[in-house]
Amino acid sequence: MSNGPGGMTQRPFGSEWLAEATACLQRHRFGVEDLILECRSSNTPAGSHHLVFEQGCLVGWHLGSAENPDLVLKLPEYAQLALFTRVGLGEKVLDAVRVVGADPHWPPPLDEIRLAWGRDLPARKGVTFTVSQILTCTPFGDVAIFWRVDHGRVVESGSGVAQASDVTVQRDYTLALRERAGDLDLLESLEGGAVNGSTPKLMLLAGWYESEECIEARRRLTTPACAPLAALGRFLSSSPWTGIGPTLADLELVAPEERNASADDDPADA
Repeated sequence: MSNGPGGMTQRPFGSEWLAEATACLQRHRFGVEDLILECRSSNTPAGSHHLVFEQGCLVGWHLGSAENPDLVLKLPEYAQLALFTRVGLGEKVLDAVRVVGADPHWPPPLDEIRLAWGRDLPARKGVTFTVSQILTCTPFGDVAIFWRVDHGRVVESGSGVAQASDVTVQRDYTLALRERAGDLDLLESLEGGAVNGSTPKLMLLAGWYESEECIEARRRLTTPACAPLAALGRFLSSSPWTGIGPTLADLELVAPEERNASADDDPADA
């Protein structure tokens, strides 16, 4: 909450705040897709607000519910602020988000922690390792999860990087979700990423991860919400948004003429 014009206190995501944010953001292009996102507060009476993107450009940010949203997220106000300002992101924000209307309602990769997706995989003697995965360009910032696999079955998972990882994988969020859905193979999903670990453990991971049983178990986690979540991650991780985002929480403290003087008029700078 910050002081608006005339010293009045104004809550983020109120009508004046949304108008200011829209004016600041609508000169830029953040991607290429259309997307309608609705956010519902889980801890304040503020209700809902929604954003409308057309061909990657923000064309509206309004109070109230959207008529036909592609994605509906329910999250507390601090997580909403982190999402749009790109400040304070990470596993805490991911853990606070729920996808309305989806089953499961945890956004990836939180679903891979909360659901025992790999507990009943076939036993495979000697296939034992700990792998950490860092996902970049997610709506929630860079987030990490880990799995501990014991003789072919996932016996433990959690958020963050495991202290004793045998393998650490870094991937783009969109590519990881496309691989999980079956649109890409593992190697394709590593484009622009990195894999670190001992060769024997890497070989164990690759054989286990690309087994039919593991592929099918992870594919069952894919919901229609995954594609719009990936698009949202691309929008919010784009250079224009990350450059503007940190100023959104204090828009009322910046004179409109100062913002206009520093704004970039080129809408195609994603």
